[in-house]
Amino acid sequence: MSSKNALFVVGRNKNYTIPPAKAQQLIQQSSKQDFSKYVSLELIHLEKNYSVEQLPVPRYALNEIYYFNDKYITVNNRYNKYITDTIAYYLNVVEDDKIVRSYFPFINLPKLWPFYESVDIAIDNTQSDTTLYITRQFDNTVYALNPDSLYTRYPFVFPADKTMPASFQSTLFKNNIDFNTAKNKNNKVISSFYNVLKHQHILFSPPIRFLMKGKIFFSTLSIKNFMILVR
Repeated sequence: MSSKNALFVVGRNKNYTIPPAKAQQLIQQSSKQDFSKYVSLELIHLEKNYSVEQLPVPRYALNEIYYFNDKYITVNNRYNKYITDTIAYYLNVVEDDKIVRSYFPFINLPKLWPFYESVDIAIDNTQSDTTLYITRQFDNTVYALNPDSLYTRYPFVFPADKTMPASFQSTLFKNNIDFNTAKNKNNKVISSFYNVLKHQHILFSPPIRFLMKGKIFFSTLSIKNFMILVR
């Protein structure tokens, strides 16, 4: 988390199991103003005298949620039939239970990739209080998010046979079988990488996830195989 010597803790009430589609419906249509029945959000301050600060719980906490620069970051990683716009966003910045900025637009229509399965989004801390690193599945780029903007930080060019074709993200698949067939056709591509850490002029990212036969596998490569010199 940013700017405070504290831990951000998300607790989910075990008495309420909310499927992703139901969470989408509640976020878009519920008239509730308080969602603390389902989720608790706390800051545990790590000063000499520990203290716990209860945070307000926005509706967007039903999704993945992170605390950054006194705001929340939420992840919307799949098709949402309750959004009337055909454009949705994988990443949203929330303040006072309202979306104030959005990043990574995608076409919110049935039969595209996010209709069949969730898209992996990784959010990693950096050595800066005001910057996070963001990576997305099948996107060989590390993005930097600061309080006001998101930008490309480290673009990578991997071998073509290790990269998912761009057409995969824009294809309307007839059904789940066709979707999985397309994934299996590219069964050795790099799916994602995360836990990105920059130290001086070296960028580390252990581990890398590979897509093999439609399933995600973690690489067992030694760290030196994904250690890149950067400026």
